[in-house]
Amino acid sequence: MASDPKKRERGEQEKLQKELRKKIKNCFEQMGFTYLKTEKFHVKLQRRTVEVDSVFLFENVILFCEDTITNPSHQKDHLRKTKEAVDAIEDDFATMLHALKDRYEGKFKDFDSYPESSYKRFYLYVSNRSFDGVDRDRFSPLKLIDIGILNYFSAMSSAIYKSARFELFGYLGLEASAIGSPSTGSKQNLIDATIITPEKNANFGNGVRMVSFMMAPNDLLECGYVLRKDGWKKDVQVYQRFTEKGRIKSIRQFIAKNKKPFVNNIIVGLPDSSEIVDEGNQPIKLEDISTYRDCKLRIKKEYNSICIIDGQHRVYAHHEGKDVLERDISSLRNQLHLLVTGFIFPPKMSPRDRAEFEATIFIEINKEAKKVSNSVLQYINMWMKEHSSVGVAREVIEKLNSGGVFKGLFQLSEIEPARIKITSIISFALSRLVSIDKPDDNSTLVYYWDGEKDLLKADKIKTPEGEDAFNSYINFCTNIINSYFSALRQVRKSDWNDQDSKIFSVTSINGFLLALKASLPSIGLKERNNYVEFFNKLDISFKKSSIPGEGFPYSSSQYAKFSRQILEDCFGIAVRTDNDSDNVPTREQTSV
Repeated sequence: MASDPKKRERGEQEKLQKELRKKIKNCFEQMGFTYLKTEKFHVKLQRRTVEVDSVFLFENVILFCEDTITNPSHQKDHLRKTKEAVDAIEDDFATMLHALKDRYEGKFKDFDSYPESSYKRFYLYVSNRSFDGVDRDRFSPLKLIDIGILNYFSAMSSAIYKSARFELFGYLGLEASAIGSPSTGSKQNLIDATIITPEKNANFGNGVRMVSFMMAPNDLLECGYVLRKDGWKKDVQVYQRFTEKGRIKSIRQFIAKNKKPFVNNIIVGLPDSSEIVDEGNQPIKLEDISTYRDCKLRIKKEYNSICIIDGQHRVYAHHEGKDVLERDISSLRNQLHLLVTGFIFPPKMSPRDRAEFEATIFIEINKEAKKVSNSVLQYINMWMKEHSSVGVAREVIEKLNSGGVFKGLFQLSEIEPARIKITSIISFALSRLVSIDKPDDNSTLVYYWDGEKDLLKADKIKTPEGEDAFNSYINFCTNIINSYFSALRQVRKSDWNDQDSKIFSVTSINGFLLALKASLPSIGLKERNNYVEFFNKLDISFKKSSIPGEGFPYSSSQYAKFSRQILEDCFGIAVRTDNDSDNVPTREQTSV
């Protein structure tokens, strides 16, 4: 007897819910939070009876967590109901807190010293989906955490354990002074570091000054953050490679064994609140620091305030962990001091200019160091030169990934696995197709865009009108490529639905994109139904097979060779080339 489809679907839903809940629990426990399993624990409040999926405690911080795998069509309704429950808790927090303490007395014993008024409470709504099109402010005080942000925090807690909580606190908007018992004096919230060398000869031509000093790893762990492309700071341009657990472990072993830090310095961008003071604690102007023999750097202790440009692994190796090395490392976090070179930025420097300066330093440092991945370099290119061909291609890829035939298929992040890797697609095919550098080139999509091309020029594209034009062009490219591949999906539906099909290989996608570009001068842009007719002529198998002569015949570097078959089979365009492995097809086109 066939299984009940509804029962099977419920089983799959329960499995997804269990996996999501386990990931949340592991993430926060690794950060040092105490877990309360509150599912099915109903608390009667003044306005209504509520149930919370889970609660997490750290000092005086309490996280109420709702996890969901709700279908997107029901998402807003579920959010509304969750917000109503949260509002009820906020209105009667005392009752909720007392109920939790009564039920979980053993778990609360470490937190009894905190009065009700000192609890910093947060309401997390964690989904295994994204929140596209959701007005986050409408559901305040809910903090919406989509699967990307959860994956990021999960990866960080897996790499640096309890020290990952500082970045979580920054995400939640908590101040360092708000955690634990009230400080007995403002001095505790300041970091004082004696400046070793004010670099008077370092001239960057933009008012930036550079100083070297010593800082305890613990302070860097609490206040530091790393700009990375796989993080949660969506409003900040980010670029660094993701944290490597193996590298952290090896440095951690070195520190524990030798009881000393690595001698090479950490490079940071210092917060705007940084002050230079003299021996009498009087402020010194930034431009005057090189004239002082004895001066001190004063930094306010704030989460996510010191940007670690280079040296993240050397800092994170001192993390608060749970391994056998922790006994040695714990005594060194405040004793050992790392050599730090910090950039102090002029007050009027814009966040954009500051970020570009930090990215430039990052690139210069890493040119001769361990190779930075192409995906990271592409991301830097996208935002430092956001209107370059690579930047335009990345924008199009992100738009394609949000809807249409490629929805959710492109791997935009190292911590969010997806079916299609994008680095080679952007570099070898898409960037050439969507480039705006030569609007008169009839082999690029900009030639066929009916917008005002003059607004895409360098001197106009950053104006409001230029930005509108640029966004219009991105939408145009996205629609064309969606239409083109939608035709392919219709013709090769079985291949498109086959998880093992090579139709989603980088070789295949690049071949189709290169063929589209090469066909434009001869036939121009066509409607979707025309491409359906063209693709019906393509004589090829996309089956995955290890047997020679069967399955998809092109290897990973043969984008151009495959594109030539598409051009000849589908578009009737003859191609001559002397190099079948060349990724850039040379064309001798004939009219169709």
